[in-house]
Amino acid sequence: MWLGLPQAASLLVPGGRLAAISFHSLEDRIVKHTLRALQQRDGLAQVLTKKPLVATDEEVDRNPRARSAKLRAAERMA
Repeated sequence: MWLGLPQAASLLVPGGRLAAISFHSLEDRIVKHTLRALQQRDGLAQVLTKKPLVATDEEVDRNPRARSAKLRAAERMA
């Protein structure tokens, strides 16, 4: 687990939410595994997005750079 996700999650107050946007599959995999580890091993967060949120076709038409963006989120537990 690298990045700043574990540190960011530890700074949140209970009920606070953490969101991460990734643009490459490798980045998304790292975010997914980090958020799962925070939930399962540490019990620090609850993953809110089982599958990543992606841009709609309409949004990609308006903003082509959004086509590869994936959003994942977690909520800090008490």
